[in-house]
Amino acid sequence: MACESGDPPYGTGDHVKAAFVIPNEPFASQVNMMTTLMNEGCHVVLFYWGHKVPIRERSARFSAENFDLGSDGEMTKLAMFPIWAMWVFVRLCALRADFVQAENLLGNLPALPFHVLTRRKLVYHMTDFTADASPAIASSPALVAELVRRLERSVLRSSSGMLLVSEGQLEAQIPGCRAKPHMVVYNVPVTDTGSLVLRPPTQGVTAFVYSGVLTAQRFEGISLAARLVEGMPQSELIIAGAGQCGTQVEALAKSSKRVKYMGQISHEEVLELAGASTCVLAMYDPKFLNNRIGMPNKLFESMALGKPIIVSKGTKVAEFVESHRCGLSVVYGDETDLKEAMILVANPTVAKTLGENGRAAYDADYSWQSIGRTYLSFLGGLGLTQLGMR
Repeated sequence: MACESGDPPYGTGDHVKAAFVIPNEPFASQVNMMTTLMNEGCHVVLFYWGHKVPIRERSARFSAENFDLGSDGEMTKLAMFPIWAMWVFVRLCALRADFVQAENLLGNLPALPFHVLTRRKLVYHMTDFTADASPAIASSPALVAELVRRLERSVLRSSSGMLLVSEGQLEAQIPGCRAKPHMVVYNVPVTDTGSLVLRPPTQGVTAFVYSGVLTAQRFEGISLAARLVEGMPQSELIIAGAGQCGTQVEALAKSSKRVKYMGQISHEEVLELAGASTCVLAMYDPKFLNNRIGMPNKLFESMALGKPIIVSKGTKVAEFVESHRCGLSVVYGDETDLKEAMILVANPTVAKTLGENGRAAYDADYSWQSIGRTYLSFLGGLGLTQLGMR
């Protein structure tokens, strides 16, 4: 268990000490929130498990402590959870954090005793509902999944407030928590997209881009897009990411001159890739609840970059895209529907209009500059302005 910090290790004087408990790879929104709090004079301490520290700049306002006990796979985390929970609780007590923001059940279970004993605020950041998102829980007996579901809802009700990734979570997964103070925090890019050096798209080529986790349930949409670019003149599909179907995607690319597989790349490279594309693809199977209610980071990245996006009908993201006219929605797995959408967005005028609509909406309502102000107001509503935040 390593400690990485600036000097001094924790904030001094009247600075608020904010603890973030993040057992998984941090989302862009979490990095944005930590940075916002540091800019407000808070000292942020990140307790994390095995992933890379998301904030590179070290200062007296940021420190990170790593629960580093080998592999950070899901089964390892479940087996090591008691030790993780005790470590987080002890470190929070030693820090005497003014408030804690923890991610999902693995982060909030060890933070809850600290919240109860000290009456310090606990903000539950629900990026996923564990009973619906965890493959290990999904493959368990129904009784186990139901117990986890009830436990998570109980912890949510015990928190001071909730951060959600979409209103759909409140409706579909935690309807009993409607009265709890909550805020939707979209996963918008960390990087200022205006500062990116974007390579121009290949002249005369329509480039479709998919980047993200390559799960088995996403392969159907990826392979369908790969088949369709074969029949579209001067078109290509570029895929980046890693996961369960990575080997299949690699084989797909080797069998086609129109499909390129880049493997795992950095977030900055993902943004550069999307920025040089014609259109971003984000078709997820709506038969899975998380896909129906989620708001993927690719949506906000495409909007920030002024690029259209193609998503699946029957999802919250499709409703968003249609209302802002920043992309197209298709019936998942329907070859005709997807083909028509890809041909339509290959028209430069259509792509430009959809992209400009997305960028205008992003600048007006969805950039972190806008969301960050609402986030601070949300914390203020929980009483945290009394702790010294400016």
